Amino acid sequence: MVQEGEVALTLAPTPHEDSYSVSDSDSVTAAEPVYGIILTPPPPSEVTPLRQQDSLGVSFILSGMFLLFLTIALRFHNNIKYAVKMFRNIVETRTRQNIFDDTVRETSLIVLLNILWCVCVGIIGYSIYQFQFPSEMTFHHRSIGMLWGMAVAVVYSLFMWWAYSGVGWVFSDKSHSELWVKGFASSQALMTPALFITSLLSICRPETAIGAGVASAIVFILVKLVFIWKGYRIFFSQFSSWVLFLCYLCSLEIVPLILCYRCALFLGKEF
Repeated sequence: MVQEGEVALTLAPTPHEDSYSVSDSDSVTAAEPVYGIILTPPPPSEVTPLRQQDSLGVSFILSGMFLLFLTIALRFHNNIKYAVKMFRNIVETRTRQNIFDDTVRETSLIVLLNILWCVCVGIIGYSIYQFQFPSEMTFHHRSIGMLWGMAVAVVYSLFMWWAYSGVGWVFSDKSHSELWVKGFASSQALMTPALFITSLLSICRPETAIGAGVASAIVFILVKLVFIWKGYRIFFSQFSSWVLFLCYLCSLEIVPLILCYRCALFLGKEF
């Protein structure tokens, strides 16, 4: 058996100019074949695409992720009150807080977690598409494709923040609108630890991108359901509000995701 990259040695009869001799009686006599060694070149090996060889760019992305995660860990500093406050942000609807609620300032931590959320979502999204459709990706470096996915995640987060603020300002008062927007930011912050693990798995082991994407989608859906339930409790108090709730669900929770997905695919193929 010949391994890939080895030179095959084959014993085969080689033509010889004296293989046949003509006698005086015009009779043709076959001579014995002469055996020799034929060097067969190895088959050309498949060249790994350049986007899978981008170890330097991926190293920079991993370094940035760990640096951001370390900053968040130092900011958190084993203070369970931050996690409790973020969870309360996505479930509570009361506008008047207790006097002890102001002892925890989680704004900077939520902002850092949302930045890391965009990083993780960009990595997971690009890894899934690269694994499923490797021939359709036009990026020659994995790091560029991941940065492109991060940019789409940032646009999605900013758009959703603007959309929630606008809808809350139109259909509710200022206090309830702030509760809704803060709940959105806290919901993404609470997803981040799980997405951080799945993004590391997808960037270091690309063959597990589908499994990491499924796990991330489950976490996203569960947290989103809790946040959607909070929105319903804030804005809809009558039975007839179900129609408005369905419009909200389609316009703010489903359509933006589909548009971001389609725009990412289109712009990724164009550039």
